[in-house]
Amino acid sequence: METVSLEHQIQSVQRHIAFLKKEQMELLHDLHLEILRLQKHCSGERRGVGALALRAPRLRVPAPCSCLAPLRGSPV
Repeated sequence: METVSLEHQIQSVQRHIAFLKKEQMELLHDLHLEILRLQKHCSGERRGVGALALRAPRLRVPAPCSCLAPLRGSPV
């Protein structure tokens, strides 16, 4: 009687392990797809930012105001 119970427990554990392996594989597959989607999205974002940078006018940094010279201790 005890042997039958032990065999049932072993079979149950084996079924649970098989189920968990299947779930893990599905989860890894879904994660891989999500990573690919995010990589594609990010590469599109980078291309968009790069295109904006090329189209944007170059900013000129103005010369420091002469009124700040005494604060810095040097002439402008």
